[in-house]
Amino acid sequence: MYYEEVPKYVLRYTTNIIYGVVVPILVVIGLFGNILTFLVLKKELPMTSTTRLLFALTCADFVYMLTTAFSDALIIAKFFIPDTIRQIQIRFFLPMETVGWSMPSYISNWMVVMISLERAIAVTFPLKAKQIWTKRASSAAICVAIFLPTISAGARLLKARGVPARNNITNVTTYRMELFYVPGLDRDFYDVLRLVNTYMLYVVPLCIVICANICIVVGIYRNKGNNMTAQNVSMRRKRDNRISRMLLSLCAMFCLCVLPYTTLTTYNISTKSSNNNQYIYKNSTVELLIYVAYACLICNSAMNFVIYVATSSTFRRRYIDILCSSCTRYKENQQNLNANTDITYTSEKNGKGK
Repeated sequence: MYYEEVPKYVLRYTTNIIYGVVVPILVVIGLFGNILTFLVLKKELPMTSTTRLLFALTCADFVYMLTTAFSDALIIAKFFIPDTIRQIQIRFFLPMETVGWSMPSYISNWMVVMISLERAIAVTFPLKAKQIWTKRASSAAICVAIFLPTISAGARLLKARGVPARNNITNVTTYRMELFYVPGLDRDFYDVLRLVNTYMLYVVPLCIVICANICIVVGIYRNKGNNMTAQNVSMRRKRDNRISRMLLSLCAMFCLCVLPYTTLTTYNISTKSSNNNQYIYKNSTVELLIYVAYACLICNSAMNFVIYVATSSTFRRRYIDILCSSCTRYKENQQNLNANTDITYTSEKNGKGK
C-alpha cells in the first residue's frame, strides 16, 4: 500500500513539538494528578476492591510518568549531543529502552482490564458481587495485571542488545543494536514474537475492556428497569451505578487513547513494504502518525484524574479538600515564619539599643 509522504521538515517540527512541548506538559499534569489521586485513595476513601484496583492503576500511571520524563529528557538531549546520547542509550539503557520505559504503561493497560471486569461483575451480579470478587480475588487480579505484561514484554529482551564495534580507521569503539538469534530460528520468528507481544499488550486488553464495558452499559440499563423495594438495596444500586459510570468514562478514554497506537502498531508489524522487507514506519506519514499516537498513550495515563474530577462528586470534593488544606497549611507556615522573623528582628534591635 502506498502512503504519500509528508515533507521531512513537517515531520521534524512535529516531532520537536511532541517531545519538547506536549510530552513535558502531559508529564507534569500526570505527576500532579496521580499524586493527588494517590492521596485521595490512600487517606480519604475506604479501601474496597475498586479502590484497591484504582490505587494500583494510579501507582502504575505515576511510575509511567516518571519513566516517560526520563526517556523524554534523553530524547531532548539527543537533539544537542546526538552521538553521545545514542551511545549511552545503546550501551547502558538498551534493556530499559526495549522494555522498562513502557512496562508501567503495559501494567496500566491490564489494570484497566481488571477494573472493567470488576465493574462488569458488580453490575451484572449485584447481589453476589462481594462473594465473587473478594479481596483475595482483587489481589490476584493485580498480580495477573503485573505478571502478564511482564512476561509478554520481557520477550523483547531477546531481540536487542548493544554490541561493540571497533572502527579500525578511527580506533573508536561504537555500539550497534543486534538481535539475539536463537539457533534454528530466523528473523520471521521475532516478527511473529513482536506481533504476539503487541496483541497481548494492546489488542487483547482493548478487546476485553470494550466487551466488559458493553456488559456494564447493559447491566446499568437493566438494573434501572428493576423496581427495588428495599431502600438500602436501592441506595447501594445507585452508588454502584455512579461508580460504574465513572469507570465507564475512564475506560472510554482508555479506548480512545490506546486505539490509534494499537491499530498503527499492529498494522505496522503485520504488514511489510515491498522495499527491502522493511516495516512501513519507514514512511514519514506513518511515522508521524505513530508519534501522535504515542502522545495519546501518554495522555491516557496523565489525564485519568480529570475523569475522576469530571464524573465523581466524591473525588471532586476530596481533591478540593486536599488542595485547600495544603494552601491553608502553607499560609500558616508562612505566617509562623514571618512571626519568628519579626521576633528575631525585634530581639536584635532591642539588643543593639541597649
